Amino acid sequence: MNNIKKYKIVRPPINKETFEMPNKQEIENLQIDSIVKVMFVEKNKHIERMWCKVKDILDNGYITAILLNEPVYLSLHYGDIVKFHVTDIIAVW
Repeated sequence: MNNIKKYKIVRPPINKETFEMPNKQEIENLQIDSIVKVMFVEKNKHIERMWCKVKDILDNGYITAILLNEPVYLSLHYGDIVKFHVTDIIAVW
């Protein structure tokens, strides 16, 4: 049975005047159980910004996390496992 969800990560905008990003220190301090926000989209529809709890950080910068929100427009659900890169993080709690 294939339970893989199809989603896309939206890279944060580069314009730091209109979109505040985590600083280098916040990214370097990430650890297991850190809470981070990432933007997701499916089928080029609505973008949803959602919180995730970090479960694994690989040496190449990729993160495995648990979704902490119930999306409105995506087929993802609260508790789903998601993967993204540290450069995809838009906030650290």
